[in-house]
Amino acid sequence: GLKKEDFKLNLTNNRLTISAQHQSETAEENKDEKYTRHEFSYRSFQRTFTLPQSVNGEAVEATYTDGILHVNLPTREEAKVKPAREIAIA
Repeated sequence: GLKKEDFKLNLTNNRLTISAQHQSETAEENKDEKYTRHEFSYRSFQRTFTLPQSVNGEAVEATYTDGILHVNLPTREEAKVKPAREIAIA
């Protein structure tokens, strides 16, 4: 699986890019049958999301626990819905 260090997150102009790269190598040697085997694997992905203007880019946070990447996208204070108010007619 992927580790925390494999991930990279970038936020530019309200575009969040999440990418990951992982390399692994497995070696096996059998002296009885006189062979050595090496396996190499490389995995990568990249995904870009366009975020709404209401997201506070300065407060975006990410955590990685139990193999799951969590990205918190808080909204700006001015974008939060305010309760309706009654307007008196003069």
